[in-house]
Amino acid sequence: QYISAKDELTGLYNLHTFLSMTEQQIRTAHREKKDILIIYAGQQNIKKIIEEHGEEAGDRVIIDAANILRKTFREADVLARTGGSEFVISTLVLSKDGEKLIFSRLHKNIDEYNKDKNGSLKLLMSFGTSFYDPEKPVSINDLLSTADDEMYKNKYS
Repeated sequence: QYISAKDELTGLYNLHTFLSMTEQQIRTAHREKKDILIIYAGQQNIKKIIEEHGEEAGDRVIIDAANILRKTFREADVLARTGGSEFVISTLVLSKDGEKLIFSRLHKNIDEYNKDKNGSLKLLMSFGTSFYDPEKPVSINDLLSTADDEMYKNKYS
């Protein structure tokens, strides 16, 4: 049975493809002694958007969030929609301040998007991260679990 590599709504990879591509990225990171940053991103206000503006507006905001992620990350990074209004990203960290630079760019792009939005249509996101360190390898499932747990803590704090 054929399984699509892409999420139908956003055009980002699905979780199955993300896992496969991130495994390859981990092998490269291990060989080249580079860290990988895993980021879980979740929209905090999607339920409110759907309740107030309808399903179509909810889909539009999910698509817009995907486009912001595309704008923020490099083509070599792996971006996926895991379902609903949640996303996961895997990126090789190229410098010591790589995480800081990524989040600076990400927040700038979200702020830019929100400038001409009002009220509940603003994009509110929470993030969680984990690192793959080639000196202390862990499984991709552990990395995802750590980032997901942190995102939920940030979402409800």
